[in-house]
Amino acid sequence: MFQNRGHFEDYLHTAAGRIQQKFHGWKGREDFLKIRNRIVKIQARVRGHQVRKQYKRVVWSVGIVEKAIWRWRRKRTGLR
Repeated sequence: MFQNRGHFEDYLHTAAGRIQQKFHGWKGREDFLKIRNRIVKIQARVRGHQVRKQYKRVVWSVGIVEKAIWRWRRKRTGLR
């Protein structure tokens, strides 16, 4: 198969290095994706919280405006 044993050992060493390189690349990518997915989940939670908070403020403001309109129609008076 191979002429001398040294060449075969070099071949095995190179093959082992390539296998390790592929494994480390795959493992690093997997770890990166896990971290990125966790970050995306945290961002989604924070953004959802901010939107819900903003929605509450908008609903409160609309309630105030509706109340003013309702009073204006009923008694022709503005805010009190």
